[in-house]
Amino acid sequence: NLVGVAPQAGDLGISGAQRIAAGDKSRSVLWERMRRLDQNRMPNLGSHVVDQAGVALIGQWIDAGAL
Repeated sequence: NLVGVAPQAGDLGISGAQRIAAGDKSRSVLWERMRRLDQNRMPNLGSHVVDQAGVALIGQWIDAGAL
């Protein structure tokens, strides 16, 4: 219930947002939340820095479209 599903907790201003948009990380709320340090970040607790390697890895996985 993640791929191709509209987000329930807001779209973060992303046009055509999905929880995970297979083949397009820029429309994936999960990927965007990983990149943030505001109240919309993921994980929302215990993190004060963005894991750039993790964001890149998940972005590659989403863009590959083989979900």
